Amino acid sequence: MTDLAPVTSARSPRQAVQNVLAALPGRSADPLVCPFLRRAIETGLVAPGATPDEANRCAALTAPISPSSLQQELMCLVGAHAGCPRYRQGSEAIAAGLGVAPARSRVPAAAQLVAAVVVVVLVGAVALAMWRGGGTPGSPGGVGSSGPPVALASSASPSASPVTTVTPTPSPSPTPTPTFPPSPTPSAPPAPTPSTVAPTPSASGSLASHWAGLPKCPGSQACYIYTVKSGDTFYGIASYFGTTGVALEALNPQIKNPSLIHKGDQIKVPPPPG
Repeated sequence: MTDLAPVTSARSPRQAVQNVLAALPGRSADPLVCPFLRRAIETGLVAPGATPDEANRCAALTAPISPSSLQQELMCLVGAHAGCPRYRQGSEAIAAGLGVAPARSRVPAAAQLVAAVVVVVLVGAVALAMWRGGGTPGSPGGVGSSGPPVALASSASPSASPVTTVTPTPSPSPTPTPTFPPSPTPSAPPAPTPSTVAPTPSASGSLASHWAGLPKCPGSQACYIYTVKSGDTFYGIASYFGTTGVALEALNPQIKNPSLIHKGDQIKVPPPPG
């Protein structure tokens, strides 16, 4: 996705990779968003928005894929993207282009040897306990037996523990349930007055009725003009008029960031189907 020339201003190989990730063309300006996330438009891949979008693509590897909305919300649009396998593979590809060796385990060989010895000792202790108790789990005195456990190592006889007598707690008497008089039946609310306000993307109804009352675009353009209302979103408007976010962006090139629309903005929508 970018020129992988060495970054000479970095203080370490890891910093060099981070510098390349920060300079990737088309990445989001938000550092919490995955640097490989892009939004697909007709002319190519551009920076993504701040919310999940069906047009978003993961471009970490050669072939971009379409992450689900849930994956975008939980991984791609937050700092958790650092744990994504595709992010790690993309970072490793950048490191290889810079000539940076992959990170190795920082656990010294001596510590690994000690860990192996501890495992061997634990296995030997379990085998010894099985041999002393009869060699079969579940036998009297053996491992897993219901009888008294076998002490593997003890320097002194344990003192007898005092027996604690538990006094049962008396159960509380049930509290009588109070009886309340029946509640009066509420009267039916008055029928609502029919509204003359044009439908918004949150209203219900047949798809063809969504264009009712909308003015046509001036000239010979085959479209209608919708005025943004409070609570509307760009992709909610697209779904309301039976189209996609990508098609609505192509019809409204004046909107640079679909995530930032305001009440009163005018958006062109395609004509009703059929």
